Amino acid sequence: MADDAVVRAATTRLIAAEELRRLSRRSDGRAAAQLAFHVAAIAAATHAIAVAWDAAPLLLAPAMLLQGWLLLALFAPFHETAHWTAFSSRGVNMTVGWLSGLPALFNWHYYQLFHFAHHRHTQDPERDPELTPPPPRTRGAYLFRLTGWHTWRGRVRVMALLAGGRAEAVLGWPEKFFARVNGVLPRLVDGALLKQLPVIRRYATESAAPSRT
Repeated sequence: MADDAVVRAATTRLIAAEELRRLSRRSDGRAAAQLAFHVAAIAAATHAIAVAWDAAPLLLAPAMLLQGWLLLALFAPFHETAHWTAFSSRGVNMTVGWLSGLPALFNWHYYQLFHFAHHRHTQDPERDPELTPPPPRTRGAYLFRLTGWHTWRGRVRVMALLAGGRAEAVLGWPEKFFARVNGVLPRLVDGALLKQLPVIRRYATESAAPSRT
């Protein structure tokens, strides 16, 4: 039964395997061009803020909103470099990952291990670190979440723990081992995750199902 579930999962992909391989092909040139465009857009938004500050106050808020959106979008290269998929060079992936994460107080090495723990335990409410803290259940809690307090408090706490040499407080050895294996043998990790796909889908379906109470 488990083998049948894996086969069904593999044959019901939204993207064909060959197309997925083509899309997953790494290119330093294309990645660098996209990154350069992103950095140029941030610089342009920052310049617009400087100009609007004195000359066009009504445009200040839209310019700041645009800059904020572009800075938030730095999570895209940050996430892809954590998977070693943005650039062909591991060194470039690491450098770009760190630089793109710093504006949001992200520690790239910590996030890489944290995120792979998420992939190991996707949608498991007890072990998926990306489900912490749990989603707000009231309007007041949701509005409080929008202040960013949970996010920034967590980032500062993690930075302080890591800086103090207390990585064991936020990371376990399975996550470290998983990240190292993924860096050397990504296909092995892909196969292991594929076997967990039925479980992941079951949790996702249960989470998306409307409550009957």
